[in-house]
Amino acid sequence: PWFQTLLPGSVIADAFESRAQSYLVDKTLQLAEQTAKAHKASSGLTLTGAALDPWTGTHGLRRLGYPLWVREVPALRKVLSETARRRFAQTRSVEAVAVFYVALGRTQALAQLYRTIDNDVVRAEFFGADFSEEKMRNKAFKNASYLHTRRRFQLAAAIYLLVQPPCIYKALVCLGKGLKDPLLAMAVGRVAEATAMQKSKPRSVFGSMAPSTAATATTAPRLGPETRKMVNNYLIPHFKEHKQPLL
Repeated sequence: PWFQTLLPGSVIADAFESRAQSYLVDKTLQLAEQTAKAHKASSGLTLTGAALDPWTGTHGLRRLGYPLWVREVPALRKVLSETARRRFAQTRSVEAVAVFYVALGRTQALAQLYRTIDNDVVRAEFFGADFSEEKMRNKAFKNASYLHTRRRFQLAAAIYLLVQPPCIYKALVCLGKGLKDPLLAMAVGRVAEATAMQKSKPRSVFGSMAPSTAATATTAPRLGPETRKMVNNYLIPHFKEHKQPLL
């Protein structure tokens, strides 16, 4: 089970309290990649070996518990972006990285990948469409629902996020309950909700004041309503069920 490889709660608590989280994220991403490469070289596993997956693998990023301790969404975006980059480099599968691209708001780049890598014009046009139109919203929702029933949870989640406004909670259920990966759901939810909020918020002519490091040093990561609902419904009960300390 994924939680058995998670960092100890004391380590996650220390990382949460750190005033150098940007450095921690960069350093752990670097060390994880180096460790994974060394593991691959010594084990002789194939490129598609599950143990080598950059998120779920033996030395994957999930075990570092980023969404539990990273306070700022830009740092979490970097984690998802790196996961997508490494997974695509390993698998060359566009579907395997679709949910990351959509959560990060890179739908046009995803459409281009489908066109150039998979030579799939239909999906390229689909992901490049305008999902604020009712016709495309309905089409996306039907496609996502169908993929959900077929247990293609990551692609279903990606398409739920395409709908405008995005069906974030349905996407998180695909990842947290369907894929049994509540940490991925939490990371995707935090990034997707921040992106959706940014799109809907009117810009101020005076810009926005970034909170000081001192003010945010121990502030809990902000959870949007959909991510909070997923955490309450899936992540916390999961820790309770398996008698893991709640963080």
